[in-house]
Amino acid sequence: MNDTGEDELLKAVARRNADTILKVRQQAEQELVQARDALERKTSELAVSLSAMKATLDSVSDAILVIDAGLRITAMNERAVRMWQRPGTVFHPRSHAELLDQIASFFEDPAAFRMRVQEIYRHAPDTTFDLLTPLDGRVIERQSRPQIVQGRVVGRVWIYRDITERKFAEQDRDELVRELEAANARMSTLFRQAPAFMCVMRGPEQIFELVNDRCAQLVGGRELLGKSLLEALPELAGQGFIELLDQVYRSGESYVGTGVALRLQRHASGPMDDVYVNFVYMALRDAHGAVSGVFVHGVDVTDHKRAESDLQRLSVDLADADRRKTEFLATLAHELRNPLAPMSNGLQIIRRASGNAAAIDKAVGMMERQLSQMVHLVDDLLDIARISRGTVELKTEHVNLKAIVAGAVEASLPLIEAAGHQLSVDLPQEPLMLEADPTRLGQVVSNLLNNAARYTPRSGRIELAVRRDANQVLLTVTDTGVGIARESLEPAFEMFTQIGRTTERAQGGLGIGLSLVRRLVELHGGTVAAESPGPGRGSTFSVRLPLADPQAGPAAGQGPDAAPSPHEGTRGLRVLVVDDNVDAAETLASFLELEGNATLVAADGPHALAAAVSFRPEVMFLDIGMPRMNGYEVAQALRQIPGLESVVIVALTGWGTQADRNRSREAGFDLHLTKPADLAVIDQLLARLRHGTFSAATG
Repeated sequence: MNDTGEDELLKAVARRNADTILKVRQQAEQELVQARDALERKTSELAVSLSAMKATLDSVSDAILVIDAGLRITAMNERAVRMWQRPGTVFHPRSHAELLDQIASFFEDPAAFRMRVQEIYRHAPDTTFDLLTPLDGRVIERQSRPQIVQGRVVGRVWIYRDITERKFAEQDRDELVRELEAANARMSTLFRQAPAFMCVMRGPEQIFELVNDRCAQLVGGRELLGKSLLEALPELAGQGFIELLDQVYRSGESYVGTGVALRLQRHASGPMDDVYVNFVYMALRDAHGAVSGVFVHGVDVTDHKRAESDLQRLSVDLADADRRKTEFLATLAHELRNPLAPMSNGLQIIRRASGNAAAIDKAVGMMERQLSQMVHLVDDLLDIARISRGTVELKTEHVNLKAIVAGAVEASLPLIEAAGHQLSVDLPQEPLMLEADPTRLGQVVSNLLNNAARYTPRSGRIELAVRRDANQVLLTVTDTGVGIARESLEPAFEMFTQIGRTTERAQGGLGIGLSLVRRLVELHGGTVAAESPGPGRGSTFSVRLPLADPQAGPAAGQGPDAAPSPHEGTRGLRVLVVDDNVDAAETLASFLELEGNATLVAADGPHALAAAVSFRPEVMFLDIGMPRMNGYEVAQALRQIPGLESVVIVALTGWGTQADRNRSREAGFDLHLTKPADLAVIDQLLARLRHGTFSAATG
């Protein structure tokens, strides 16, 4: 091929290549335009997506931070800026380190905060949770989770949530719950320990739902919860309690009961008891207003009711005691006037019967009997007072009851004979030995005889019998007197009681004799009882006393040391009588002078001490209750005067309790006698002094 042909061929090829290149270029340009358009669309879409994501991040209430693998901030919402931005400053961190510094500055230990972040990056690929407490008082919950792309960690997302309000709300809620629980516990304790009984019963079946301790105690601790009222307390059937409860449940109206009497079994296996309660039934309603149960509140007033009954009974008893006291005082005045009248008459007889020895002797004998009766009345009164106070001390001896009975009969015989009664005494031959106070036991027998004499119409019969009954002695006094009604047998032994007393019987007594008998017998370990077929048919009083041990010593008064006769020897003594009652002092001095003694009288303590210094008495009869200086003070002062230390000082006073005797002994008295003293006892005392056989220990 010539050159021209080759050239043409080359040109054709060149043209064809140029066309191809043009087409390729055009196609490439077209694809570039399309790629640019696609890139612009993608960029626009990405921008929209990023804008939407930022808007979304800014809209949430949590602070969100996105940190890439190079520890660069790739995303951070507006809440994160506000959460860690201090007031008055602008917070736009440029790096993760600056961000950490800003956040760490809010904590007490910034280094610890950073260390925890580093630890999460190194060792916690999974999601972590932390509770942060910045210095500003907030409570922040932090969550960190890895950002993973195609199985590779490319960064971490940090979410900070301010839960301060929620935390405080939770604390408030917890505090409220605790307060409610405490209030509920207090209410439960108050309900359980309330002094009133309380319970809640539900439904028409009256099922116990709540029961407090007092309610359980009221029914003897029986199990009530979950049981119906009739099942738990069957004894309430027919008493109206259940019916009232049902009425309140059906009507919804409350009911109040006061002093309602119930029969309850107070102990699981015990008897039925009478119980009195004040209670309230109150209907309980549900959320819809329908009655769902009944609340019972009540107070056990049994003790109060019994106290009221006791108070009423006490009021009756006090009224009766007051009546008997009034009667007693009237009787006492009567009984004291009775001997005073003949004694006054006797004085007139003595004054006018000058030279008529028989009339004077008769008057003196009568006055001695009346005086003895008055002394007996006063002694009984004092004995009752001492026994009531528990101050009586028995002076027991090994004594023969027969001797005591003989002495009592002798003492009571004038009263029995004056009433024209026939007395029979039945005593066994054998001796009946007792460990007893002969004086007190003599009072017992004498009072029983006197009682029989007073309460038996004239010319009656009185029988006194004594016999052995096993290891006891039985003494009975039977009369044909007014008798005693069955209901009055026991009250006959009460103070101031006078059975069948009438104004016609001048010697009715004070109503204390039988009371004194019972108390003295009981002090001796014995018993006394009264029997009577009825009014007008007489009565019998029986005394039982324990016999003494047969091995005990001889009876008192049987020893060889008999007291000397009061009239043995003629040597008189110097006697000083001290008493603010001048009549009492001078009459005693006159009696002592008749016995051959030299006497001097002083009316008070200072004069007594002065007289003692000049008179140098051997014996002093000294009253205790005196003005200026009492007898205790005089005795103590006398013991301090040189030369008068050995004077025998005898208390002659109306104070006769054991405490009075103890006090007089401590003050220096050698002997204690009560007024009116038996002049025979005084005569015996002076005889012992004359013979040198007196000592303070023996009297």
